[in-house]
Amino acid sequence: MDELDNTHPKRNEGLFFYCVLDRQGGASFFSSWRTLFDNWKTDHFIWVHLNHRSPAVQKWLREESGVPSVVAESMLEEDVRPREYTHEDGLLLLLRGVNLKEGAVPEDMVSMRLWITKNRIVTLRFRENMTTKSIQDELITQKGFRTPSGFLLKMLDNMVTPIDSSIDEIDAQLDEIEDGLLLARKEMTLLPTIHIRQRIAHFRKHLAPQRDLLGKLFHEHLSWLDERDSLFIREEADTAIRYIEELDFLRERCTIIQEEVNNALSYTMNSRIYLLAIATVIFMPLTLMTGLLGINVNGIPYSDSKYAFFGVCGLLGVMAFFLFRLLKRKRWL
Repeated sequence: MDELDNTHPKRNEGLFFYCVLDRQGGASFFSSWRTLFDNWKTDHFIWVHLNHRSPAVQKWLREESGVPSVVAESMLEEDVRPREYTHEDGLLLLLRGVNLKEGAVPEDMVSMRLWITKNRIVTLRFRENMTTKSIQDELITQKGFRTPSGFLLKMLDNMVTPIDSSIDEIDAQLDEIEDGLLLARKEMTLLPTIHIRQRIAHFRKHLAPQRDLLGKLFHEHLSWLDERDSLFIREEADTAIRYIEELDFLRERCTIIQEEVNNALSYTMNSRIYLLAIATVIFMPLTLMTGLLGINVNGIPYSDSKYAFFGVCGLLGVMAFFLFRLLKRKRWL
């Protein structure tokens, strides 16, 4: 690969790859800034994938890419929320998708920044995104997208649909917790539902604005988006709405489980306090009597009798019996 001169970034700095698409499902891949500078001036259909935190990428995007400045600044923001913006015949999309990398936490959603025009696609990311990897593999096998709208639809589908498996996983976890509570097989605790509610909150935080984004995108009019593409986008919007409704339902189930656990814990605690209160009612008079008999003063009746101890024990037993009967009559036991 050619060495770069001093006017270009260092070899591959911030450039994951770029490809020139043949519009037949395939593409030629490159990783040289020099060839990108040369091809970018042509009318070829090009997709470039970059690291948005690289200084070289930031400089190229702002000064040499031809991307509108307002779009470039939006794409380079450090922390973004899902949104869309059209400028002339181009579309800016800031998306969030499930982290599908092996060993990653799915709700730790990764961001993707896209600028799409009729013959240019610019995508930025920092953390590895399996969505772009799968699209890249399809192009290598000559089974990839052929148009900008095809890339958009694949990206939307791959960023939105995978959340379905995470929702099913949460649903299965709640089923297990509910079964454990019903069968009294598990220790009653709020920790599992707290973790699940945190996962739901993370998913919903990014999916709700993405639902609004898709709803707005459906009404956008771009020369490279036809009616069929718009219908697909509407389906993706409906899918996002369904996912949010399912997340809301799962959150309600968490609330119900939490209330049931709270009720069970309160019942257990009240039962134990109740037993302690009953014991206190029975033994408090007995304690008072033995305390009086135990004071060191003269004149205690039968203090010199050898049957006094047994008599006191019998009297205490009779008192306990009558107290027990009284509590039963009043239905306190």
